[in-house]
Amino acid sequence: MKSLEQLKNMATETEKARGTVEALGAELSAKMAKLQDGTRTHEYVHEESAKLKETYIPEIEKAVGKVGINGLDLATRQWSNTDFVLSKRAVSERVNPHPAAQAKDAIAEAMTRLMLMQNFSRMNDDLLRLTAADAKATGQQGQLYLINAELAARGVEGVDLSDVVLEDQKQALDFLRRCEAGKQGALLALRTAAGGRQPSPVEKINQARLDEVAI
Repeated sequence: MKSLEQLKNMATETEKARGTVEALGAELSAKMAKLQDGTRTHEYVHEESAKLKETYIPEIEKAVGKVGINGLDLATRQWSNTDFVLSKRAVSERVNPHPAAQAKDAIAEAMTRLMLMQNFSRMNDDLLRLTAADAKATGQQGQLYLINAELAARGVEGVDLSDVVLEDQKQALDFLRRCEAGKQGALLALRTAAGGRQPSPVEKINQARLDEVAI
């Protein structure tokens, strides 16, 4: 699971790469437009346009290759799943008070997790849900995952997590939206540059929507 720092770096690198792709694409478009000023023959324009593409497209593709999309889909699925995020929460003493901090001792964490799983397996559904409510109120986020895992094993409905606010999850999804907007923006610039055209109205609207939610 990618950390917040990794996602932040991905977003920054993706936006930087997008900027490079768009700048190269704009430069290519300007040079191609200059060729088509009506003073040159069709053959000349076609030949020079091909030469420009041969020069610029590899550079644009190289910049697109720097867009941080490796593992983007997996990271999005993981960070969008609250149960999965909770599964990474420590249930023993943490290295610092932050809810997402790692366990101070790996052995103690494993033993505490096992003990809680055994205790929860002995509780009836009602007691489990009461314990979950207490875990929500006291910030015992790791316990929520274990309780839901136990309920799932019994084939009954899990605890509602819609009211569980995880700040690191929110930050991660913000970074991932920036990555997605940067990726799509770079790919759009590549497509339009390779096709020697401007983005269509629909493409502009779709990209604007991605950019808006990424702010």
